[in-house]
This record gives sequence, C-alpha cells and structure tokens, in this order.
Amino acid sequence: MKKLLVLICALMLVFGMVGIWSAAPFTYNMGAGSSVDTSGTTSALAMYVNVNSNLDDISFTLDDGDSFSFFFATIGTSESWINGDDLNTGTLTAYVDFDSPDIISTVGGTTIGFSGGIFQRVQGWDLVWYDPVVVSFGGGGQFAINLSDAHFQNNVWGGA
Repeated sequence: MKKLLVLICALMLVFGMVGIWSAAPFTYNMGAGSSVDTSGTTSALAMYVNVNSNLDDISFTLDDGDSFSFFFATIGTSESWINGDDLNTGTLTAYVDFDSPDIISTVGGTTIGFSGGIFQRVQGWDLVWYDPVVVSFGGGGQFAINLSDAHFQNNVWGGA
C-alpha cells in the first residue's frame, strides 16, 4: 500500500505592527530559542516539526502598519495511514523567540486527520493556528503574530 506522503509545509510567520507608542520604526531580532511542542499529538495523528535553524539570523524593522513574512518551520506526519485515533484532535504550541524585544510568545493550534471516499483512499490532515496573537512589549509597543494554517490531502491510489 502506498505510504501517505509527508507534507513539508512552510509555515509563514507574519508580523504586523498593531501600534507603537511613539509610532517610530522598531527593529525586531529573532532569537535562537523558537520551537514547536508536538506532544499533544501523540494520542492523535502524530506530527513532527522542524523549526528553521536560521531564525537567529533574522532581523527586520517595521513601521506602524507594516508586516514581515519568513519561513518558520516545516511540519508533517510520519504515519503511513489515517487510523481511528488519528481522527482525534491533537494540539500544538509554537514558541516564538525574540532577542529584541526580549520575549518568547506562544501560539496554540490543533491538528486533525481525515479519511474518506471508497476504501478510505482519500486521506490527509489539517492544522489550524489560534492567531493572530497580539504581543505587547515595553514603551507601549505591540505586534501581532500569525502562523499559516496548513492542509494536506493525499489520494492513496492516485498520489497527491
């Protein structure tokens, strides 16, 4: 039986300035401590995440109303078939680390597998993040974090 293809979906981290106290540009600097906790998927569709190892090199300046997008992580499953337990909702938590401002912000999300069609040949999964998350930091500054939702569908007999 053909294995379910592993989705390598680039999640985009999008920042938008919600408001800056002085309305002056602010330079953001990513830290090296970003991660995604997938332990909430072990009794559902087991997921894996590989966070971009180059996040510590990302720095960007935003004015009020600006946004910035970049590659945050890849996500997928190594399971070869969607079984009954994979139809349960699993939880993920992304920890987004910044050196400037010096904070770690969290974004929660859920995954769920699906299966249907004749002989359950259409299978896949969905990931939905609970965002945007508004982050406040010193001086009245705020920004929002949005992670891209992901969807993967595979026709077992016909390929992706």
